[in-house]
This record gives sequence, structure tokens and C-alpha cells, in this order.
Amino acid sequence: MINPENRREYFRVPLDLHPANMQILEVGQRPITTYPRIVHLLNASGGGLYVQAEDDLPVRRGVIAQFEFTLSQTTFSFRGVLVRKLDDRVTYKYGVEFIDMDEYQRGLLLSVLGRMQVEQSRTAGA
Repeated sequence: MINPENRREYFRVPLDLHPANMQILEVGQRPITTYPRIVHLLNASGGGLYVQAEDDLPVRRGVIAQFEFTLSQTTFSFRGVLVRKLDDRVTYKYGVEFIDMDEYQRGLLLSVLGRMQVEQSRTAGA
């Protein structure tokens, strides 16, 4: 039986505050233009990201953003919707679900994340 608390389809790899760019594209189904801002990746999977930011964004209004980051010398650029927020009044953590991602890009990301996960387990065991 599948654990109802964990509905994730993909493994997650911790990224230890890895820098990324986030640009807000849409809020509440209204296109907007913002400058890219730096966020930090806490973890990533084939289905989304968990990021830390300094900006308080309204998750309930449907925020869509473009995320750009480089992992293992491979640059990725994905659109995602903010689906969850944790707020400690200093930083904000957001769960991001990828949207409009093709299977080639997902496969490439999963391949890089898989290699990173193996490397992390090797260094943890050393």
C-alpha cells in the first residue's frame, strides 16, 4: 500500500542551499514581468524543487515562475507552480511542482540527480 503522506513519484536529492535564479511569470493567472532573483535549492526531484527565498509570495493565488540552475555542469530551465509554503518570518520555503516539462528534460534531470545521489552516498559512507 502506498503511504498517503508521501505521494512523490520521484526520489529527492538534497542540494544544500544550491543557488538558482527564479523569475515570476504569472500570479493569479495574470502575466507579470519581474527581474530574476536568487533563491537556494534545498532539494530537487524529477517532479519539482524545494527552494528557500527571501520573498513572501502568495502561494494560494497561483504563482508560476521560471527556475534556472546548474547541476553537475548541466544547466536546467523549468517552469513551476508554487504549491506549498513554510514561513519562519525570515526566510520562506516553497514546494515547486514542474509544469510543461518534456520527458527528455525530465530524464536528463533524473540522470544528473541520480549521479549526484550516488556521489553523496559515497562521501557519506567515507
